Order: sequence, then structure tokens, then C-alpha cells
Amino acid sequence: MKTAFYLTILAILALCLCSHNSWAGQKALILIDMQTYFARNAPASQNNQNYLESALQHQIDLINSAKQKQLPIFVIEYQNYGPTLEALIQAIGSYTKWMIVEKNKDGLFEDDNISKTLILSKLHDWDISDLIIVGANGGVCVKETILGALTEGYAVYTYPMGIIDFNGIYFTGMSDFKFTPYVYPYHYDGEFIETLGPLANHFFQLENTGMLFK
Repeated sequence: MKTAFYLTILAILALCLCSHNSWAGQKALILIDMQTYFARNAPASQNNQNYLESALQHQIDLINSAKQKQLPIFVIEYQNYGPTLEALIQAIGSYTKWMIVEKNKDGLFEDDNISKTLILSKLHDWDISDLIIVGANGGVCVKETILGALTEGYAVYTYPMGIIDFNGIYFTGMSDFKFTPYVYPYHYDGEFIETLGPLANHFFQLENTGMLFK
């Protein structure tokens, strides 16, 4: 009787250790919605252009680090909003451990997103438990993807210099509007982290890229 009990406990422990919910293991880089469409107002402001160029350079640095570590790279594109900015695709180059994944919802892990099953399958195949998530827009698609990833049992790492928010449009009159500056770098504040509850223990906002790839 005792032997059967201990075997059951060992089996449960083995399942836990094999699951990505163990909060330790391989990392993958996820780049969200860095598409020309969402950066369309960059030329309207020199500051915005500078912010975009800085975000791109930091993202390219992350891509190069991921390639060096042989980590999977997922380039996420919002369906029907055009291609990812060419500078990022060029940075990936001939690297083979990467793929473009289309989504049709803000959050990559939303239940009714067309690619949720695909992304979960690929992460499982590559034994991924930790996700480095950057991209755009920080207050919408990146945020929703972070929340979904944590809920699915992944540890999430963000890097503010690799996250940008282009959603700065506001109206100044009945027939006039202008673009506000991009939000960059994009930090998640204490209020957001507080809403995570216990999941906050698995959310890491790092200022140093070296720490992302430890």
C-alpha cells in the first residue's frame, strides 16, 4: 500500500518537473507586432523617429543575443497589418530557429486567437518555460501577451528599452488631430504588477540585457 502511494507521489512530481509550470528552463524571444503599420506616424516627429530607431536597435541586440545562445525567436504579426519592419528580419538573417506567427487578437495567448494552439505547441516542442517579450504596443498587445503567458504558466522577462507604444493619437478639435509622442522606453508600473497577484513572482522587468540571457 505504501509502495503504491510513494509511486503515485513520484509520478506527480515527475509531471510537475516536465511541465513548463516549473518556472525554470529554456528561454525564447518573442517580438510582438513591430510592423510598419503601427509605426506609421514616426516621420511626423523627430523624437518619435529617434524612439523607434532606439527600440529597433535594442531589439536587434536581443535578436543577436538570442542567436548566439541558440534560442528560438518568434516574430508575431497582427493579421492583415503588413510585414514586420525589415531591419528586424535582416537581423535574423539566415538563422534557422525562428518563425513568423500571425495572430488575430491583441494577446498571443487569448483563447480565440487563431495561433494560440500553434504557439503553445512550438513552445512545448522546444521545451520553453521562460519568455523574453518585447515589441509593440506596450500598453496593449505586449501587455496582453504578458498576462496570457503568465496565466499559461510561463515566466516572463521584459526589457523596457525593447518595448514601445505607438498609440499616441488624441483629438485637439472637431476636425483636427495630432500625434502625441511615443511612450518609450515602456515600463510596467507598480499598479500593473500589483494586478498580477501571485503571478508577479514570475514577472521580471530587467534593465540589463545580460540578465535576460543568464
